[in-house]
Amino acid sequence: MYKQLLIILTLIFLTGCAQNIVNPENELTFEKEFEIKIKSCNSLPLKEIKNCKDNILLQQAISLDDAGYCEFSSSIKSSKLCDSLFYLDKAQKQKDKLFCGFITQETIKNICLKE
Repeated sequence: MYKQLLIILTLIFLTGCAQNIVNPENELTFEKEFEIKIKSCNSLPLKEIKNCKDNILLQQAISLDDAGYCEFSSSIKSSKLCDSLFYLDKAQKQKDKLFCGFITQETIKNICLKE
C-alpha cells in the first residue's frame, strides 16, 4: 500500500499535475481555497481522508515553496514522504541535484539522482 501511494504521488508530481492555486493578487483567496480543499477531504471515506489532506499539504508546500507545510502531515512517515517529494520537485524545477541531498526516502532520492 505504501509503495503504491509513493508511486502514485511521484507520478503526479513528475507529470506536473499538482495544481498551483497561488493568486499573488489576493492572498485571502489562496488561504480560503486551501481551507476549502482541506475541508473537502472530510467528505471522503475515512481511510482516504488522511491521504487527501497530506496531498493538499504537499501541494501547498510546493505552491508556496515552503517545506514547513509537510510538518502538518498526518504522521511522521507522511511528513518524511512529503518532504522528499517537495525536494524532488524542487530539484526537477531548478535542475539542481543538490536538493536531492535533503531527500530522506531512498526510492525518491534514487529517482532524483538519476534524472
